[in-house]
Amino acid sequence: MRESYTTERRAFFAAFPDFWSDVEKEEYALFHTHTLTTAEHTALRDAARAISAVFAQTAELLRTLDDATLLQLGLPAETLEIVRCIFPGVYDVPFGRLDLIQDPNGDFKLIEFNTDTPAFTRECFEINGKVCAHFGLTDPNAGETERLLAVLAKTLGASLAGLINLETRPLIVGSSLDGHVEDWGTTEFICDLLRKIPGTEVRHIPISQLGMTQDALVDSADGRQIALLYRLYPLEWFVQDRDDQGNAPGAQLLALVQRRCVALLNPPGAFLWQSKAVQALIWGLFEQGSFFEQSARATISRYFLPTYLDPAFLGERHIVKPVYGREGHSVRLLGAAGEVEKSGGLGLYDEQPMVWQKYVPMPTVTVPTESGEKTLALLHSIFVLEGEPSAVGLRVSGPITDDDALFLPVASASKLG
Repeated sequence: MRESYTTERRAFFAAFPDFWSDVEKEEYALFHTHTLTTAEHTALRDAARAISAVFAQTAELLRTLDDATLLQLGLPAETLEIVRCIFPGVYDVPFGRLDLIQDPNGDFKLIEFNTDTPAFTRECFEINGKVCAHFGLTDPNAGETERLLAVLAKTLGASLAGLINLETRPLIVGSSLDGHVEDWGTTEFICDLLRKIPGTEVRHIPISQLGMTQDALVDSADGRQIALLYRLYPLEWFVQDRDDQGNAPGAQLLALVQRRCVALLNPPGAFLWQSKAVQALIWGLFEQGSFFEQSARATISRYFLPTYLDPAFLGERHIVKPVYGREGHSVRLLGAAGEVEKSGGLGLYDEQPMVWQKYVPMPTVTVPTESGEKTLALLHSIFVLEGEPSAVGLRVSGPITDDDALFLPVASASKLG
């Protein structure tokens, strides 16, 4: 049985050589599907729409807060000015990804909102459909790639319209870390979509190939001015980086964005939403009974988890995570006595401010793998396009979803045809 699964899995994914079905020679994409019921799919979409609306309302408040408060929420000092900027016609989060846990009652609870550099796109918008088609199942994400393309085209048009010194055929660049197979492949997927938008030139280059002049972001290979940068490289990494002379190119990049010399995708407003401390702010306002109207309060009560900027949950299991952490790094599951039960990934973000979040046990599923059947924790994700629900995706892992998590394709319970 295991040999058959392995043979069939490898033969299937061999048809997609640009997709990272294995990562570092370890299985990543499962050759199997999990069925999402119609009720679950509807519940995910309802949650995504409602949660996004609460974040959009909160973003308006965030832009009015003083620097000290934004710093407390974990935003780097270099970003405080740019995240307050509003770019006409450009939604703060053209596309983002919500990660949710289905609790024992079947309700979905938000654990985080990935808005700055959301990955997992090719898996959900393309490969999921290929797997469903192979098994003769309905893809719940059918048509969502076209919606993503439409949002990218709209965002690109509005972003370029706000720039100064725009070339006749502007250069659009996708950039990521060279040698990181998932980031590179994800960026290439977005670049392929951007190439479908007429009137531009699209390149995919490593982060190290980006250069800057006084008035432009450029491709250092030929000095060509970049009009819009899609980056699978977090904004906080840009501002932390230093060149050989000790200069901070990230600060220079943000200055160019603010002067409308170049646009970013996702735009800087998405970084404002990304901090997990925003969830603590939302929960605090909810507990105080301030700011939010009744409908928003109902959303928070239903979908949000108690989250705080200081240690909480004495005597019960809970999660501690960095405000701008990624891939499960520096996340800790603590027991009732405060002992560490599980740590996620490397301690890459140990120096960041932390949030304390209520622990919700994840449901489990048993899946076939090349090393035999495994029972793993199940995490639901759903993309939002300008606040509206889009493609769904599943990952399975240990108690903390980290970069060892596996991609589990999802099928719809509704029948084909």
